[in-house]
Amino acid sequence: MHTFGILIKWNDDRAFDFITDDGDGSEVFVHISAFPEMGPRPRLGERLSFEIELGPDGYRQAKYINFPDRLIGRRHKSRVPNHRTPLRFLATLALAIVVGIYVHAKYLRFSIPFKPTTAQPIIEESAVQYSCDGRTCCPQMSSCAEAMYFLRNCPDVKLDGDNDGVPCEGQWCARP
Repeated sequence: MHTFGILIKWNDDRAFDFITDDGDGSEVFVHISAFPEMGPRPRLGERLSFEIELGPDGYRQAKYINFPDRLIGRRHKSRVPNHRTPLRFLATLALAIVVGIYVHAKYLRFSIPFKPTTAQPIIEESAVQYSCDGRTCCPQMSSCAEAMYFLRNCPDVKLDGDNDGVPCEGQWCARP
């Protein structure tokens, strides 16, 4: 918990001294390492915000010091815990999830070959007049368009002997 106090002693050569705690008026040890890194130097009589922890020797010492009354032009790196950290963490996590889903969807789109769910016959506009009526051979056809329709849409036809995609080459359809 943050508390406030006044810097009552300070020796720059030793880089430590004492703060008077506003709460109970006791003296609290303070070391230069408790101040913000690259921050301003402490001044005697200055009001400070800090947390109190027990040192290795069992005495109270100030940690995470800020200067609440100073207007600092640029922010200095402080050791004070950021109270918005959980919110920033959640926002960053949400952003990472959204980006991950987007990238995963893009990856799946390009990595899985397209497979149609049902085989539907291909019907050309000019071939609407044709229908699979049991004819399977070239002599039974009356045009190249009809042979193409039967080859594409009807099962078990024998219209393309060389399997080149052109039906009835000797009778109705010329090779491209």
